[in-house]
Amino acid sequence: MKISTHIYNLGQGLKNVWRNKMFSLASIATMTACIFLFGIFYSLGTNFQSMVKTAEEGVAVTVFFDEGISQQRIDEIGKEIKNV
Repeated sequence: MKISTHIYNLGQGLKNVWRNKMFSLASIATMTACIFLFGIFYSLGTNFQSMVKTAEEGVAVTVFFDEGISQQRIDEIGKEIKNV
């Protein structure tokens, strides 16, 4: 297409936007609201995934042993826990 055709189409588009101000503003407002809502939901989803990942990494197991248990038995219990 010729460059003059692009210039003509751009001119006609701007002219129609100017003639239909209310519809143009309504469509811009609708698109802005949709993009804003998409951004909110995307950030919430990303935050949730980050929180879950942090919680998974922070899981720890604490084991309390009775007094007098041998070191060999403690090592055996440690190996069993690691296998699980």
